[in-house]
Amino acid sequence: MRESAPTISVKDVYLRCISGNADCSKTILIDLREENDYKEGHIANAIHIDEEVFTEGKYYLVDGYEYILYCDHGGTSMRVAMQLKKEGFNVLSVVGGMEEYKRFLVDIRQSKL
Repeated sequence: MRESAPTISVKDVYLRCISGNADCSKTILIDLREENDYKEGHIANAIHIDEEVFTEGKYYLVDGYEYILYCDHGGTSMRVAMQLKKEGFNVLSVVGGMEEYKRFLVDIRQSKL
């Protein structure tokens, strides 16, 4: 059986961190993509921390928070989430990453028409 970290759907990210319907004061949404990709567009309320910061061990995270990670398609965020999970952090990886989130936004816009 292949090891993995806990995951979260883009719909749940939206409902928990963006729609304003939930308390996210202890949740940090982290975009692991390249900085230029983040600047071109990211999930609302996300901060940018490049994947290399984690793979090189140059990060500092605070206990007591939930960390939600995403990348382009979900592979990188899953790998980093597994690393952080092993270190004892409460972490989730967004299934499908930013590409899935973009599709989700299109679906929301079309349903409101």
